[in-house]
Amino acid sequence: TGSPEGQYVFQLLDSNGSLGVETSCNAAIRDYVTTAEAPFDLRAASAGRSTLTVRHAGEVASASYTVEVR
Repeated sequence: TGSPEGQYVFQLLDSNGSLGVETSCNAAIRDYVTTAEAPFDLRAASAGRSTLTVRHAGEVASASYTVEVR
């Protein structure tokens, strides 16, 4: 089973763990894959490695991914 449909919150944390950018969107299942398109305005984000966290709204647990802002 994959991730459920519904509202998701995306946070981009800088290398110090401080919140840089946050956005949310609704995810839907398309061709058996849960898909979310979340717009980010990265103009204020610092260049370098950051952590992207993804959390289903209303849940405490989140998934984290290392990303690089250029």
